[in-house]
Amino acid sequence: MSISFHLNSIFILSSSITLILCIQTQSHTSPYINLPSTTYRSKPKPNPITISVTDYGATGDGIHYDTVSIQSAINDCSSAGGGRVVFPPGKYLTQTVFLKTGVVLEVQKNATVLGGTKMEDYPAEQSRWYVVLAEDAEDVGITGGGEINGQGFEFVVRFDEKKNVMVSWNETGACFGDECRPRLIGFVRCRNVRVWDVHLNQPAYWCLHLVQCDNTYIHDMSIYGDFNTPNNDGIDIDDSNNTVITRCNINTGDDAICPKTYDGPLYNLTATDSWIRTKSSAIKLGSASWFEFKGLLFDNITIVDSHRGLGLQIRDGGNVSDITFSNINITTRYYDPSWWGRAEPIYVTTCPRNATAKTGSISNLLFVNITATSENGVFLSGSKHGGLSNIKFLNVDFNYKRWTSYDDGLVDYRPGCQGLVNRSSAGFMMEHIEGLEVENVNIRWFGDRVRKWNNPLDFRPSSVDNISLINFHSNSYRQ
Repeated sequence: MSISFHLNSIFILSSSITLILCIQTQSHTSPYINLPSTTYRSKPKPNPITISVTDYGATGDGIHYDTVSIQSAINDCSSAGGGRVVFPPGKYLTQTVFLKTGVVLEVQKNATVLGGTKMEDYPAEQSRWYVVLAEDAEDVGITGGGEINGQGFEFVVRFDEKKNVMVSWNETGACFGDECRPRLIGFVRCRNVRVWDVHLNQPAYWCLHLVQCDNTYIHDMSIYGDFNTPNNDGIDIDDSNNTVITRCNINTGDDAICPKTYDGPLYNLTATDSWIRTKSSAIKLGSASWFEFKGLLFDNITIVDSHRGLGLQIRDGGNVSDITFSNINITTRYYDPSWWGRAEPIYVTTCPRNATAKTGSISNLLFVNITATSENGVFLSGSKHGGLSNIKFLNVDFNYKRWTSYDDGLVDYRPGCQGLVNRSSAGFMMEHIEGLEVENVNIRWFGDRVRKWNNPLDFRPSSVDNISLINFHSNSYRQ
């Protein structure tokens, strides 16, 4: 193990490598961060048309299905070369509708598209269970200031403040597991996608899902999912490239922004200027991680009341590199342990999902200008066959205190790996790391409960190499 300290003083508290590090803070100018252009590029359409679903017979009464009218309007709009399909104020109950090339759905203010709640409201294939679905389409979008609502409460079998028990259609043989519910909106193998100025509410399962898409722009919109409902993710980005998310408000029970790689790599994702609240991870890479993640930027984001702030859960052999988290304000707290997460502001892990899974790697991570108030510390964990390397923390402030009554002292490796493991809490918990640089980092401990933690740094010496600490502070305060 090689450790390089650039400090004025080091005080060793015990033989278990417990350190209190004191140094005068030096000013440091953060590096300039280049954001990609957020200009939406779409092919200009000659003479785009506007069609109202009411002209095709939609009642908008929220009782009778308007599926046929909506789909007919979409089909005719696409066949005419593209344009907008308008939903005037009203409530439009529908089965799955298929968005076609060149069509933008304009759900106007005081208009709501309601997803059906019966299994027969959705296609036979579980992979196509969405209220709105675009497949192999170009130049498509959703806007208008209105709402698309999945009626998620209708899928609750039993309400529970810890975690709701949800409907599962696996008893029919249509699917397996306990997550057999429809998603809200899906874009599958699409190009030039734009979603803006729309409210996505109460998904029964995932809310906005991108699958193998290219050139997607999501901005100035909101997502709301019940805080006690599992699996109602905000935005899931699967195997998709060149994605921009900006000026979004996401308030939901499960992961808020979740890149995944099931069948291909994920490149060039930027998420900026957004507000997130979730009972799970605010930003989570994985856990589906069979292919590469590269070139991701998360900047100017506020995270509140979450169970985990910034998370990487690499479980399936894919490699992660060149990821930047910058200008992020985080508040994390404990919830019931049935939810993954233990209040970590930052959580970076790579380990095999099971005995047959490959082990991926994580390298070249930058955390710059991060402020956090949390009930637990940072957790960085590689594995024996796939470690973490070249991780840098620059200009970071961590404030640790306890305000809930949930038990601490647990490390959460889920899914797979080791599950929940007893381990003393610390400011930084580290294992299987090659190359960690910490510069201008402050840790503040508030209250007697947090002061009982063993140490600001907890690492397993045999698995940690090349650590550089520059201007690292740790101070305790009574409350």
